[in-house]
Amino acid sequence: MLADLLFPKACVVCGAPKTLLCRNCIAQVPPWNDLVCPYCLFPNDAGLCLSCQKKTYVHDILIATDYDTPVVKKALHAYKYDGIRALAIPLAHFLLPHAENLTALPFVSVPMHPRRKKQRGFDHLALLLDHLSQHVPIDRWQGLERVKYHKPLMGKTAEERKKEIHGAFRVVSKPPPRIVLVDDVMSSGATLEECAKMLTFAGCDAVTALVLARKQ
Repeated sequence: MLADLLFPKACVVCGAPKTLLCRNCIAQVPPWNDLVCPYCLFPNDAGLCLSCQKKTYVHDILIATDYDTPVVKKALHAYKYDGIRALAIPLAHFLLPHAENLTALPFVSVPMHPRRKKQRGFDHLALLLDHLSQHVPIDRWQGLERVKYHKPLMGKTAEERKKEIHGAFRVVSKPPPRIVLVDDVMSSGATLEECAKMLTFAGCDAVTALVLARKQ
C-alpha cells in the first residue's frame, strides 16, 4: 500500500498506466502568462507593476504555471493531500526554467509548521527543492521557521489570509543579501509577503519569489 502511494501505477490525472504524470497531461500545462503583473494580475509586461512594487516586500515573483489548469490542480492535490511524494519529481521540472537562472542565489522554501508536517507526513516544499537540486546547483539556506500554527488558508479572503498568517514566521539566522523564496501555490500573496517582510526586517535586501502555480 505504501509503495502504491509513493509510486502509483497510473497517471494521477488521466489514469494512463506506468507513470505518475503522463506526457499528454504534462503537455497541457501552460507556462505562466508573463504579460500580467504576478501580484495583482493587471496587464503588465515587466514583472511587478509600479503600484505593486511600492506596496510589497517581494522584489520579484517568478511563476511557472497557472494553478487553475486542471492538470496542475489535480497533480498538486495528489501530491500534498494524497501523499504521493514521488510527484515531487515531475512537479520540480516545471520550476526548472526559472531556477536555472537563479543558481547564483541561495534558496529557501516557505517553511511548514512542525504540527502540520506531522499531520501530512512530509514537508512538500522541502521535498520539491530536494528534487530541483538534482537538476540545478542550489545553495539551501535554513534560517526561516514557521512558529505559528493556523488553519488551512484555502477558501479564505485576502484579508482573512493576511490576518491568519501574521506573525507565523521568524528568521533565526542572518539572511543573505538576496534570496529565492520558493512556494507551491500563490493566491493572495499573503504567505510570500509575510515571509519576505520578516526576511527584509532581518537584513535581506531582495527577495525573489519562485512559485510553482498562481491562482487567478
